[in-house]
Amino acid sequence: MARRARALGSGQDDRRWPSRLAAWGLGKIKDADLASGARTPGQRTESSFYRAVALRIAGDRSSAAALLAEVAIAP
Repeated sequence: MARRARALGSGQDDRRWPSRLAAWGLGKIKDADLASGARTPGQRTESSFYRAVALRIAGDRSSAAALLAEVAIAP
């Protein structure tokens, strides 16, 4: 866990996108918070991708596939 925390930085949500990603990766914010914090098309795509990977790891293949389909057609 310590290595993961170092890799993700402090994980404090200072509203910048990398900080939000780190906070989500550390479990400090929920999936919905990550998605709603994505402001640009690139951030929305990145949010969908990471959430899809997390869903797939958790065994939710259908939800992961739906998010990955969004990623595949993203601009």
